Amino acid sequence: MTYRQMCFMENKHWYFKYRIKALSTIIDNFIIKENADILDVGVGTCTISKKLEEKGNCIHIDCNDKIIYDASEKGIEVIKCDIPWNMSHIDGKKFDYIVVFNLIEYLDKDVWSLDVLKSFLKEDGKILLTTLTNPLVYDMNDKLYNIKRRYWL
Repeated sequence: MTYRQMCFMENKHWYFKYRIKALSTIIDNFIIKENADILDVGVGTCTISKKLEEKGNCIHIDCNDKIIYDASEKGIEVIKCDIPWNMSHIDGKKFDYIVVFNLIEYLDKDVWSLDVLKSFLKEDGKILLTTLTNPLVYDMNDKLYNIKRRYWL
């Protein structure tokens, strides 16, 4: 599915509706600090990014020029960063929450990427992470979408 198709299907298909509801519930239950400093990693269609902006001061990052352009059209400012290789645009900043929803499975260096992201957390900060599960169902469809792996936990 292309990015445009995903944007179109987001409010129509049961999977995307459920996914947005589930991620919104995670945000509501775990981002409890008032005016939190939030790093949004991988903005996708911006639906979750808009929800995060309701919770505090957000910095949104992504590496995809098309997504960054589309986000600006939707009123979301996105900084271009390539995780974990180039995070210099946010050096020196610390966050209460780092949100990584359905992204880690696409990264070549997943553990290193999480270590780099962890370095941007405040002392009591939290990383909120969701990903694909059950490696037993990794298939050609995953390969087609450039998903590197699935996880047990």
